[in-house]
Amino acid sequence: PDAAAAGSVNTLVREGDDGWSGLNTDALALASFLPRLETPPKQACVYGSGGLARAAVHVLREHGFVVRIHALVEDEGRALAAVLSGAIVYISEVDAGWSFGGRFQLVDISDPNSPVERASIGYQPTSMDVATAEGVQFVASGDSGLIVLDLSDPREQVDAILDTPGFARGVTLHDRFAFVADDSKGVRIIDVSDVENLVEVGFVDTPGQAQRVAINGFYAYVADGDGGLRIVDFSTPAAPVEVGAIETPNPAIDVVVIGDIVYVADGKLRIVDISDPTQPIDVTPPDPLRATALEVDGFWLYAAYRGRFQTVDIGKLRDPQILAYSPFDGDPVEIERAGQK
Repeated sequence: PDAAAAGSVNTLVREGDDGWSGLNTDALALASFLPRLETPPKQACVYGSGGLARAAVHVLREHGFVVRIHALVEDEGRALAAVLSGAIVYISEVDAGWSFGGRFQLVDISDPNSPVERASIGYQPTSMDVATAEGVQFVASGDSGLIVLDLSDPREQVDAILDTPGFARGVTLHDRFAFVADDSKGVRIIDVSDVENLVEVGFVDTPGQAQRVAINGFYAYVADGDGGLRIVDFSTPAAPVEVGAIETPNPAIDVVVIGDIVYVADGKLRIVDISDPTQPIDVTPPDPLRATALEVDGFWLYAAYRGRFQTVDIGKLRDPQILAYSPFDGDPVEIERAGQK
C-alpha cells in the first residue's frame, strides 16, 4: 500500500506463480522509525523529488507532519507536491544560463489544482545557513541577505528581508540579535525582536571573509576565511570591537565554541584556548583531525570532511578523539543537529 500511495517501488518480490508485487522499503523503514521518536516533531523537510523523496513525503504526511519539499527542479517539485497533497514545496531552481544564481520559492499547494506562490527570493544554494528560534526561521541567503520565515503557519508569506551589504553566509542568534557573517562586509548585528521590522544596530568589519559566527557570553568568534579566527566584543551591540585574533594556516570556514575552547575548521580542526579572549592561544596538536564543517553537542563534536562524517569525543577539550565515522557523498557545507536550527 505504501508503494502504491507513494507511486514509487524499489523492491520486487516474487509471489509464487501469481507474478510479482512491488514494495517500497524506504517507506517501510521510515514508517517503522517514526513511532520510536520520544517527542516527534510536527514539521519535516524532504530534499529532492525522486522515488525516495516520494516515499518520505507520503509516510510523513500519513503521520501528521507538515512537510516541506526542497527540490532543485521546479516541475518535479510541483508534481510531487500535487500528487501528495498537503505538502509545501520550496523550489531551489537554478536559472538557465546562470549556474550560480537561483531562487527560493514558497508555494502554497493546499489546493493542488490551484497552487499559489507566496514568495520568490533570489539566493545562492551553497551559501545558505539557517537558525531557528520560537517558530521563526532566519536564513542567511547570500546576495539576498537575511530572510525571516514564520514557521507557525507554513502558508504565511516571508515576514521580512534585510538585504545586507555583503554576501550572507552564516547566521547565529543570541538574545534579540542575529549575527550575520556577511563575507567581505564582516559581521552585521541585527535586532530581530520585531521580525517584521529588522534593524541593523551595529557591525564590525573583519579583515577576511566572514563565514560563520559562534557566540559565548558577550564575545563573537568569527571564522573569517583568510582572516583566520577573529574575536569580537559585542557588549555594546551598536559599537562592537575586535579584541583578539589568531591566524589559521588555511581559510577558516566554520567555528564552534565550548567553554574556554574554540574549534575552528580550516580543512583541519584547529583548537584555540580562549581563557583570555584578548590573548587566544593555538593549542592544536601536531597531527590535527580533518574538518570543514562542525557542530557541537555536549561532549560530542561532529566534524565532516570530504565524504567523511566523524563523531569526535571532546571530553578532553584539547585532545579530541574520533569515536566513529561514516562515509557519504559530496563535500559538506554545514552540519546542524536536529532541533537546533
